[in-house]
Amino acid sequence: MKFLNILSIALICAHSVQPAAAETITKTPPADPLARLACNAKFNETVLAAVDKYVRRSLYSKELSTNVWPQALEKQKANILAAGNLIELSAAINSAIDELKSSHCRFLTINDDTYYFLDSLFSHNSKKGSAKGECVFPGFVTGGVGYEADRVRFVLNDSPAEKAHIQVGDKILAVNGSKYIGLANFFDLENKPVQVSLLRANENLSVSLKVPKKQMYDLYVDAVTKSVRRYSVDGMTLGYVHLWCGGAEAQEAMANVLFQRTLMDCDGLILDLRDGYGACSPDALDPFFRQKDAYPDFETINREGKKRSSSLIYSKPMVAITNGGSRSGKEQLAFSLKKTKRALVIGDRTAGYFLAGSVQPINEKCFLYLAVLDCSLSGVRLEGNGVEPDISVQNDKTTSADNQLERAKIELVKRIKEAKSSS
Repeated sequence: MKFLNILSIALICAHSVQPAAAETITKTPPADPLARLACNAKFNETVLAAVDKYVRRSLYSKELSTNVWPQALEKQKANILAAGNLIELSAAINSAIDELKSSHCRFLTINDDTYYFLDSLFSHNSKKGSAKGECVFPGFVTGGVGYEADRVRFVLNDSPAEKAHIQVGDKILAVNGSKYIGLANFFDLENKPVQVSLLRANENLSVSLKVPKKQMYDLYVDAVTKSVRRYSVDGMTLGYVHLWCGGAEAQEAMANVLFQRTLMDCDGLILDLRDGYGACSPDALDPFFRQKDAYPDFETINREGKKRSSSLIYSKPMVAITNGGSRSGKEQLAFSLKKTKRALVIGDRTAGYFLAGSVQPINEKCFLYLAVLDCSLSGVRLEGNGVEPDISVQNDKTTSADNQLERAKIELVKRIKEAKSSS
């Protein structure tokens, strides 16, 4: 059984640029994406039995597994057995799971980006490659946290979707002429021309892209590095980095860019903890809490006498951004930053998804992600509660306007000025 500890591996679960004019391409003949998701009563019965066994045997709460789960499953049993494809099967099983009112509990299929992320993440942790973690992923994620199932919730930096100028808030209508249903739309389109039809602010648009097949976790690690930005606001230079997920490689990627001149030369830092996945461990924050006596500056001098120094401490003012997609391990980071006042936390309350989850294998098309341990931080239970920001700011889910980022810039400038006036 593969296990995710809340301190090391944990599941969750833009600026405005007009799309480039679509180039003239020969589209890959459309195929029915639902064909790859077909299932029947026998398949469904086997899946149902496996899910039921895992919940009864391993769910973190005996009370829920004994008194809530049996009735919840019975209500959905007919829908589960009658499902004709994985989307219908997933909807029915997850309707039963939802009655547990617990995070880190989800039935996941090959149509879900989380299915690939978890397998890819485990592969990196175990140092074993896995073909299941590879997928043709365009770089946008739809649905969840109050977003409609076909509305873009976030776009990874440097992904095919970002390069094609797909934006948060876009409504994905079709892929190569087939109705958008999820990753199944991209199954057979590795490095082939893809035409994505979308709706943005009542305007129908079409963008073209090509999507390689890669390990999902690698895409998130790369996005951390590519997220680095600099903003000039009121005479100050503000650095920005988005920690899209945790895990050793993603956290190392953030540490690496943090101590490069692009960010070190800035007056302060915006740390974006929104969306993506959890899997963060507390040591992701180490650079922000280190003491100078323990981490002295390192200096080199070459033969011409040129000096170069480097530091492993980031002591400048900080602001962190959170939203309902900041889950699990990221909530631990937000909790620490707020409790210690190391950073001002701006945005929405975090998800309150703070249990330890484990992957329970079923077959090659699906698995169950199940909460197996309850967790707390210094006696505080974040499950169902989350972390409230210091300053609450909401974004409109139908547009790419980022009110949270803009407020973060304003508040960071204030903190920088306060720090300079007191020094």
